[in-house]
Amino acid sequence: MHLEHLLLRNFRKFDEIEFSFGGRTLISGPNGSGKTTIAEACAAALGGKSFRTADLKECIREGADHAFVKATVDLGGLERASFTSGFDRKGQKKLTRDGLTISRRALIGATSFVLCTQEDIEMVSGSPKRRRDFIDRAAMGLDRGYIDIASQYLRFVKQKTALLRHERKSGLKHLNEAAVPLISAIRNRRGAAAQAIIANFEKVARQAGLELSIAIRMPAEEGDEVRKRLHDRMVREAERGCLLYGPHLDDIQMELTGRAAKSSSSGEVAFGAFCLRLAETLLLGDAGWPPLFIADEIFSFMDRDRRDRAMTLVGALPFQTVVTSHRPAGEGSVPGDCTLISLGE
Repeated sequence: MHLEHLLLRNFRKFDEIEFSFGGRTLISGPNGSGKTTIAEACAAALGGKSFRTADLKECIREGADHAFVKATVDLGGLERASFTSGFDRKGQKKLTRDGLTISRRALIGATSFVLCTQEDIEMVSGSPKRRRDFIDRAAMGLDRGYIDIASQYLRFVKQKTALLRHERKSGLKHLNEAAVPLISAIRNRRGAAAQAIIANFEKVARQAGLELSIAIRMPAEEGDEVRKRLHDRMVREAERGCLLYGPHLDDIQMELTGRAAKSSSSGEVAFGAFCLRLAETLLLGDAGWPPLFIADEIFSFMDRDRRDRAMTLVGALPFQTVVTSHRPAGEGSVPGDCTLISLGE
């Protein structure tokens, strides 16, 4: 997928502005100039949500009652499409492809991009939810049908939660049994995604010339073992009125260079998270979904050596890249043949 053009209207600080992108684009400017807003607009148009807020109303420019972003992309094979995301202060939202309304599920099934931000440090050293989200995205990259399995499992979670809250125990056994193949499938696909991420991470580390590795550990129960764990927790779940077991609660752990990520230096963790996103990018490419790689202000926690290595890695990617940085375009390593976008205050 190749992003050709992006239009923002009433989005954050911008009244109306548009950008064209090359194979490699570097966006530079001082803090507050709107660099992250451009990355956020890409995510909103191509993924249907912001990575900075759960409430898109916060993205609407002060004084405006609605906002709109539009991305024109080349999907390959002579196929081009325009994706839009529009929303207003009443909470109404509309996603379209070539003018026709689509669901977010259809949107993320049609586009391919990887977003790397400063918050990715939390993916390594923060809560398990960040790591679950990362592995789930990788699993969907390997198999787009994973989104259907995950959607069915989320329906199970909602249905079971409703039964537990209303103390209706009669349907729990049937629901648990129906969930066994879903949980098994999720665990199986997460495991395959983790192995692919580990292999690609090692490729990236070798290319960077660093002795850096990643270990990913997660629950792997399937079949009868899942059935037993669901059964063993039924009494406590009924007492507490909530689920106590399932992939949405899995404690996925990551470890860098043989040490717990939490004890690694901030620079090492930041570089490790960056390499994880590059591994995800390579995974999508190997699966036949060549992605757009967006890196937003990822170098803040890196020293000069890691920053230069990171820029070299970005420059070597065989996919379109968009990088934002507050540093001047000429400072440090810059991928060749860059389209430069300079923003003022």
